Amino acid sequence: APARAPQDAQPRHPHEREMGTPTSSAADALARPLAIADACFVAAAADPARLASGHGWGLRAAIEQAIAAAGGLSAVPALDVTPLEQLRPGSLVRFQGMVQDTWDPEYFLGVYETRNDETGEIRVHSGKYVDVVEAPPGHTLLPLPRGPPSQRPGERTALFQRTPMLVVPTPAFSPWAADARSATCATPAVPMSTGSRPKRSGRDDDDDDESVTPSGGMDIDESANGAPKRAFAVNAVGGGNSDAAGAGAGAMDAATGAGFRYAGLGAKGRPVVVKLYDEDEASKLGATSPKVSELVEFVGILSLEQDTPDAPEDGGADMDEDERSHRPTATAAPRLHCIAWSTLGGRPNPLLPSIAAIEARNVARTQASAAAPALRNIVVQTLAVALGGDVLAAEYVLLWALSGVSARVGPEGGKSPIGSLPLSLAAPPPASATVSAAGGAPLASGLVKALTELTPLVASVPISVALLNGPSLSPIRDVSGSNLLASAPLQLPAHTLLLLDEGILGAGELTQRGVANLRALATLAHSQTLSYDFGPYNLDFPTDTPALILSRGKPLSASAAPAAPGGAPPCVMPIDDILVDPSTVDATLATAAATTLGGLSALRAYLTLAAESPSSLTEAIAMKAQNDFVAARQADATVSAETLHLWCSLARLRAQAELSPEVTAAHWEATRVAESQRLARLAAREALPKGPGVHV
Repeated sequence: APARAPQDAQPRHPHEREMGTPTSSAADALARPLAIADACFVAAAADPARLASGHGWGLRAAIEQAIAAAGGLSAVPALDVTPLEQLRPGSLVRFQGMVQDTWDPEYFLGVYETRNDETGEIRVHSGKYVDVVEAPPGHTLLPLPRGPPSQRPGERTALFQRTPMLVVPTPAFSPWAADARSATCATPAVPMSTGSRPKRSGRDDDDDDESVTPSGGMDIDESANGAPKRAFAVNAVGGGNSDAAGAGAGAMDAATGAGFRYAGLGAKGRPVVVKLYDEDEASKLGATSPKVSELVEFVGILSLEQDTPDAPEDGGADMDEDERSHRPTATAAPRLHCIAWSTLGGRPNPLLPSIAAIEARNVARTQASAAAPALRNIVVQTLAVALGGDVLAAEYVLLWALSGVSARVGPEGGKSPIGSLPLSLAAPPPASATVSAAGGAPLASGLVKALTELTPLVASVPISVALLNGPSLSPIRDVSGSNLLASAPLQLPAHTLLLLDEGILGAGELTQRGVANLRALATLAHSQTLSYDFGPYNLDFPTDTPALILSRGKPLSASAAPAAPGGAPPCVMPIDDILVDPSTVDATLATAAATTLGGLSALRAYLTLAAESPSSLTEAIAMKAQNDFVAARQADATVSAETLHLWCSLARLRAQAELSPEVTAAHWEATRVAESQRLARLAAREALPKGPGVHV
């Protein structure tokens, strides 16, 4: 074979070679990041160790420099905002969404060689950040060598590994938050049709060409004369899930038609298959691999190529359901070859600086602190309108909306979430002893309207007998077909405000599935964990999804709370039966927007900052709490350690509502007064019966 020169690394495609490297401008760099990748590869090819490992090529740093030169991340088009037809394949894009499913790693040709059909000259190319590696015109893709590396001196072809994951648009994202994110995203300057590579059609029915799988597991397409021209990645281990998650209800027709199941509660738009590279290298820079249910922003190269030789557009006759599910069509789920990613900490409010911009975030918090008491009062009054004028209940709803899990303490299998506030708003039970199967009117309409206008993540689940007896509310693997987790309404990103409306719950009998779903609701609300069914085993995932239960009579979800330790103490607030017209809430919000400096944006920023500003108990307040607890315990034997835990949680949240870093004496006294009023309501109302006519 012809000798392999040390400096023969080449761009992988002819159209990229014509562009030249480095790119001529920052905008050109964002439009053609593969040119930067090839320039980094050429530099790395001179070092056999870097070439063989696939690490240390320097692409992330080069892309970060290009983004900075273009004016920052806002200059990169967002795939979750921009219509796909406006984006150019091969351009740099970003995508913000929830990791729904993580698949088994796949092997791909990280470094490959081609031979000039006329001269026999051999060149080396990079196969990273593309779905398909192709030989340039007049060249042949060399097959993978056989045998261990020690028996192949000078051989540079290498298989690397990448991790595909399914990322869906942010579930339960409030419309105002989606609009605010859209306003911060760049409009692509180059339409998809400009400079795009020709679309590769699916295989014709009468095509007699066969695919071969040489040593190494790559699928190779051959030309008519048998010379390999194109290679596809294949799964490293079968194609099943190593870790996965579903997300809400609804599906895309195109995706479902391809055997690909996608669902996102409140989400609109396409999911994306993100392919993660160099995770070990990224961990050295402090980046952890994205986890199931996390909100993550990915930056990478857009690909619309089909990554399998048998395209599912033709029905995928040569692919089983498992394979089709893990290789959806590129139009149903575009590919994003990830270069960098960042987990979105805190609550995703596009009106505020990124939580990673610590200094800018602190400035925003300082500015909001002065106006916090006034903003708090406006929010309480707005929530009170949604609750039929009940100011005390509105105070508790505000504290619930600010709550979140700050730590978990206790033994394994029974850890209690610290900071969580499961809240139940209990309207009077039905006057009639007979309850119809249809149930009553929903209770959460006004509250859902108000919270959706003020916070970025809100999900509402109307609880009925039919819902409980229906499909699993928790993620469950389809072991008999796609080997993916089925969609599940309770699979939500952290900090989603979850409202469980039992107002429509009618008479009926729960099946075994209904009991399991009821327990899942109770466990999520009180213990902040969600069980995933992976077929042979179940795995509990920690969550941080504040749950609010609205019911007539005793909440059914609360009655199913686990008896084992680990749950936060329930907080039940008796309320009147609320049937609030959402238009009344709209009018109140319009008034608040007109009379508040900064309008609704100020209220939205305030609520996010308050939720992210933990408050602590000073030594003096801790001593006061201890003394009050001892006195209360002497007066009432039912006062327990859980009571003290609830008092401390409510006091911290009250301080957070004023953006105060510490709980003051005023906060503590206000908490005790509010608790006295709540307990007086409970005492005034007779013991609440169990949910209406539902039998477990």
